[in-house]
Amino acid sequence: MNLLYPTQLEDNSFRKDHTALTSVKALGLPRLLAMEELDILRLLTADPEVLAYRQEIFRDLKENPTLYDILKKLREYLADLRDLSQKRVATGSSTEDVLYSFGELKVFIDMILEITESVGHFRPQLTSRALIGLLDTMDKIRNDASFPEVKGYVDKILATLRFPRSVTLGVNLNARFEPYEVGVVSINNEYYIGGGLFSTMFGKTAADGGLRCNTPLVSGEAAASFSNAIYSVINADIARSLKKARSMMLAYIQNTVAELAVVYDDLNFILRGAEYVRDLEIRKVHTVLPEMGKSLVFHRLINPALLRKLSAGQIISNDVSFPEDSCILLITGPNSGGKSVYVKAVGIAVLTAQLGLPIAAVSGKMPVFTSVYYHFPAEDSADDSRLVEECKAMREILDGTDEHSLILMDESFSGTGSAEGAVIAEEVLKTIRHRRASAIYSTHLHELAARVPVLNEKSPKIVTLSAEYVSGRRTYRVIPTKPGGRSYAYEIARQYGLGFEENT
Repeated sequence: MNLLYPTQLEDNSFRKDHTALTSVKALGLPRLLAMEELDILRLLTADPEVLAYRQEIFRDLKENPTLYDILKKLREYLADLRDLSQKRVATGSSTEDVLYSFGELKVFIDMILEITESVGHFRPQLTSRALIGLLDTMDKIRNDASFPEVKGYVDKILATLRFPRSVTLGVNLNARFEPYEVGVVSINNEYYIGGGLFSTMFGKTAADGGLRCNTPLVSGEAAASFSNAIYSVINADIARSLKKARSMMLAYIQNTVAELAVVYDDLNFILRGAEYVRDLEIRKVHTVLPEMGKSLVFHRLINPALLRKLSAGQIISNDVSFPEDSCILLITGPNSGGKSVYVKAVGIAVLTAQLGLPIAAVSGKMPVFTSVYYHFPAEDSADDSRLVEECKAMREILDGTDEHSLILMDESFSGTGSAEGAVIAEEVLKTIRHRRASAIYSTHLHELAARVPVLNEKSPKIVTLSAEYVSGRRTYRVIPTKPGGRSYAYEIARQYGLGFEENT
């Protein structure tokens, strides 16, 4: 059984290399989704059928809020089953093996009963093939003739052995009244009651039916040293009752329990995704499952990473659109004006969508990309300069770029002079355009923006945008603009009191 893939377990439709892993990490997805970067990379897909299969799950979760709590409870049961299974396999004791097997059966039966009963009132509303298939499997198990037999067996054992309250010990004495042998006489369902010497000698039980004894042998902290031996006795007694059915238990576990236990990792991803979406919606962020099509259009997209510092009302949303005859968006504008936030917002939206999750936008549609890369300023390494590191990273990206790729460039090639950086960037953009890939490039290389009219003599076109700057203030909106633009570095420096006044 698989909750994330309709037909197969492996999906190699999305390019998953070191550069893609770096992009996933740099865009902050592990923190947003509370997942390991390798798990995110593994689950990215470019298969439209897989995406539709997963979107059905998150649509059902949104339309049936109680489904989240039910799936969360199911994950808890599966976690207990996984833990018991691992302990059963690892134990070297046949007694513990039997006890863990019985524990698995008890948890499994409780899980089947609780989950199948919990979804009854809204199950007809579900549309997800994955969740319907999961519930059908659980119903099939519950309705199978062997299930009530196994449940009856578990109930019978529990009724016999539930809640032992005391252990009766027999102590053999020698001629000098010295103990030379101690053994368990019985395991009892009631506590013993302390009593005096004569009442103990002349009556084995009290008037109220409780067991009577002489002065307690051990009590309080001293009893701790006695615990291991008692636990061993109880376990051995239970195990003797269970060993007769050991082969039956193991067969049921290997066939029926294992069939459901394998969905734990899939369910964990679904719940992590649901928790991410629930957190966005609690913060009043609109989410939507994007439509998969030919063009990329997001309406009122936000960067959810900003929610770590800002409320949803403080975050400026932006529209993102690739016109039909273009494949590159070139963004210029003021420092700290929202260019990088815009680029990262697109990267987060595309990658979360290609996990099958909703995006932080009012509406959206996008093509299915086979590779998504985020290129950003590098640090100097022990062997190479910052510019060399950036060029090497871009080379790795371009090696696998085609018309189904999305490349996000954030201040790339800014580690050298602006004229030289603009030349390098222009060559890269020409390569991207030649391969019909899609790209968004935020930059301060205004020399490059000035070259756009010349570059647009060929198709596809480069569309120029700018981070808006009105009346000396940044609006954090990214809007279409003519080629050119300024960084407004001087104006921003003066705004923060860094302008030099000779008379001061």
